[in-house]
Amino acid sequence: MSLITEKKNLHPLSNLLLPFKAVKVFKEAFSLQQETIKQFYSLSKQISGNECKTTTPSGMLTLERNILSTLFLGITASLVKTKKNMPLYAMTNQCMRAWVTACDNILDDEEKEIFEFSNINSGKKIESVLTLMIAERVLTTFIGKRYQDIELNATVAQISLQSLLSSALQEGEEEKELYEILSPEKILSDIHQRKTADLFSAPLALPIHLESPNQDTINNAKGALENFAIGCQIIDDIKDAQIDCQMQRHNLLISMLFYDKEPKDIENLRNENTENWVVWQRFPETFNDAGKLALSCFEKSFTHMKSLDIVFSNEHKSSIIKLVCKLLKIPSFI
Repeated sequence: MSLITEKKNLHPLSNLLLPFKAVKVFKEAFSLQQETIKQFYSLSKQISGNECKTTTPSGMLTLERNILSTLFLGITASLVKTKKNMPLYAMTNQCMRAWVTACDNILDDEEKEIFEFSNINSGKKIESVLTLMIAERVLTTFIGKRYQDIELNATVAQISLQSLLSSALQEGEEEKELYEILSPEKILSDIHQRKTADLFSAPLALPIHLESPNQDTINNAKGALENFAIGCQIIDDIKDAQIDCQMQRHNLLISMLFYDKEPKDIENLRNENTENWVVWQRFPETFNDAGKLALSCFEKSFTHMKSLDIVFSNEHKSSIIKLVCKLLKIPSFI
């Protein structure tokens, strides 16, 4: 039995989800997220019509499928003074999620579904293009029906686009061939900051613009999401180390290996079949070091959450980190 299989059996998913069910702000956030998803797919059906029918993928209403959206909405609720605009922030976030997923599908040849298209028999790329188009119209329709405010529609369009540009442009840089492996410090401060931290804090841009919370609250909300983001990205880098090495993409673990070993070793790795090595078995020390960095980021995130009056027990903190490891399919490092 492999290490990752053993870890899966040790931490049932239902137990690891408990922190988001036990803490009030996230319990309420998940309830709002479920309602938002129902509205999102209802509007998509109205908009897409008979020529391009959309249906809701199975399991879309589960907490497992909505961990990050629940996190974003919980932090947003702790940022704003009243809850009157929370439905707007939830729908904007859901549409941004659709845009990001569709773009990832196009750029990385992935097939993560936002919509199931019941009468389209062509390739996956057109489905991603249609997802972008439909989600854009869902948001404008939602604002038009609920708020009947043309100026608000324009503001949401502007802020939601601007908030995603940093991450999008960084992704675009990786379409070019990489000529050097950046240092671990540069990966964390530049690449992962723009690629993932800015993406995770993007849902805060609209409530900050509309409600002008105090700067300390903004800093703690951003700190909570950005540090959580970097922790997740480090775990994702562990998962993708083999393929990122072969494709010459930015990856923290490969950077750690490169600056700890002879460069020629990385060239040898690039020429190996990715199925021939698993990073936590081949490089357990580097895996543990990367895990410690991720753990430090999560601890910083929890500290910022505490400043927002979101308090997790030590057991809940461990469960959240184990949950991220499980969802990203790597062995837990705690």
